[in-house]
Amino acid sequence: MDLWRWINPWTGPVWILQSLMGHQPKFRLSPKLGHSLGVVSFLGFVTFLLADIAPSDPARLARAVAAYWLLHLIGTLLFGHRWALRAEGIGMVMQLYARLAPFGRYSKSRAFGLWGWQIAQRRAVPPGLALLCLLVLGSGSFDGVNETFWWLAQIGLNPLEFPGRSAVIWQTLAGLILSNVLLVGVFAATLWMGLMLGRVTDVSLATAFCLFAPTVLPIALGYHFAHYFTSFLVEAQYALISATDPWARGQDLLGLGHVYVTTGFFNTQESVRVLWLCQAGGVVIGHIVAVLLAHAVAVRHFGSARMALLSQVPLAIFMICYTFFGLWLLASPRGF
Repeated sequence: MDLWRWINPWTGPVWILQSLMGHQPKFRLSPKLGHSLGVVSFLGFVTFLLADIAPSDPARLARAVAAYWLLHLIGTLLFGHRWALRAEGIGMVMQLYARLAPFGRYSKSRAFGLWGWQIAQRRAVPPGLALLCLLVLGSGSFDGVNETFWWLAQIGLNPLEFPGRSAVIWQTLAGLILSNVLLVGVFAATLWMGLMLGRVTDVSLATAFCLFAPTVLPIALGYHFAHYFTSFLVEAQYALISATDPWARGQDLLGLGHVYVTTGFFNTQESVRVLWLCQAGGVVIGHIVAVLLAHAVAVRHFGSARMALLSQVPLAIFMICYTFFGLWLLASPRGF
């Protein structure tokens, strides 16, 4: 189920403005651009999240979100619905994740299946979307790496005397770029080895890249869950307080009484163990689904079960290694 279509912050305002002004899109987004604008939009969001000196500062965050919203509101009004499908990076990522939903439509009827079945049933995605799938995984992975003692040691910093985010802006940008380039290169090399091993001659490397790139989405989603799970447990409490008292006037619109933010679940070994197991479970499940999904895609598009099996050996090894990498990230000490 695509929940994004129900919470998309542009759909309502665009419909209202078009109805009141009788406005129709005046420009056409060139097909030659593909999904490049969306890729740039997503990378801009990730850059702000990882490299900005204070991305969680309320005023700074509000300005960034307002600028992003206004930019894509204007783009949608000028270029129509295609802008949201090809240029708005966050929405594009949400639509990709929606393909992992167990509920969907198949042959114009409602259907239910294992997570990712909709990806297995579809044709290859365009190159821009394929690249975006890898960037989501690569950026999410570096989001975890850049906080570890290992990474801080690589850029010459004492993790116990972290000087602040302003001191590592360029190192963070370089690490983000390097991580994504390395992941795309390794993934492409893995696919090439799989095609050679399975002797798949009727599928090019470019086509295989567009076919199998969406199969890493379960891994990326598992990382997002694991990385932000503990933050969610705390920030959700602040969101609840804001919802019941949005103007900080002592109101209680939701009738919740006094709500206090607690981080008590970090105080005991048993509760931390439960949290860690939940995070590790998210990572492992994401990888299991990704391996199964990649094999289903190979069987559907390569025709021969033997060719599909042999071609997936390098990719399966890649995903297993990434599992260990993800669990290492969860267990690694953090510098800030």
